Amino acid sequence: MHRSDSNSWIGRFHFATVEQLELSLSVVRHCVDQLSDEQLWMRPQSDMNSIANLLLHIAGNLRQWLICGLTDQPDHRRRQAEFDDRSLATQEQLLRALSDTVAQAIETISKQTPEDLERVRRVQEFDLDGFQTIQNSTSHFQGHAQEIVYMTRALLGDSYRFRFVPQENSDTAPAGPSVSQSLTPSPETVSAKHSTNGPSQPLPSPTIVLCYPVEDRHLTLYEQHLPEATIINAGQEGVGQRIFEADLFVGHAKVPVDWARVVEQGRLRLIQSSAAGLDHCLVPSVIESEIAVCSASGLFANQV
Repeated sequence: MHRSDSNSWIGRFHFATVEQLELSLSVVRHCVDQLSDEQLWMRPQSDMNSIANLLLHIAGNLRQWLICGLTDQPDHRRRQAEFDDRSLATQEQLLRALSDTVAQAIETISKQTPEDLERVRRVQEFDLDGFQTIQNSTSHFQGHAQEIVYMTRALLGDSYRFRFVPQENSDTAPAGPSVSQSLTPSPETVSAKHSTNGPSQPLPSPTIVLCYPVEDRHLTLYEQHLPEATIINAGQEGVGQRIFEADLFVGHAKVPVDWARVVEQGRLRLIQSSAAGLDHCLVPSVIESEIAVCSASGLFANQV
């Protein structure tokens, strides 16, 4: 990293980004170091990923977005192969490959000038500037790192070793809302973001479009907790058209969506991604709009 710029905004941006990449790698390493090679390749279900597959996926994303994406190097990524891999590579091999990729990504980011960061380039099927490219990939890494924590704890149970446990002083700790209360916006907060004349009222009967592997029990939960809502289970085959009926969108569109037209329509209020990354929806038109966007980072219970 170029320390000569450490007091400038570009230096601070480099530092904060690199720090986040190194932190995510540290979280992953802490988990992987506690697992055997066999545990790394265990899949909770046949249609779900192992931790080893997630490590391959993270490295593939970093390489495509931060190394190739920021330098215009040829991109030869085969994304699906990251999930299909059954090579049973060892813990050491997986960590070394990811660590080397993170080091290359950090070197690339540290060389980015303000002009580089403002330049729009094509990554996957998205036209993004350098800031957006870096933000997408680092948040994607962070989200999967938390997923790996969850999976590791599920595998190890009480034998899981925590990286850090904050010490609380119950006599001096200030009273206040719980973490879940603090991080969960009220309907009024979400609605206010879409109003130019002060807070608006929550939608009385929203239409929610779903695009993820929806199960019957999910639909039952929607009916129980949101009886006034209209639920559209669009799936990948229908999301490109049904998205225009949505007040709220929950899922991960893997097919092209005309987000610019969605924004222009002015109906959609919230995108709740069912994935850790936001590369499928965080395009310039959405970023510049009043649509609230949430990822699944850190929320690895059953999708609801």
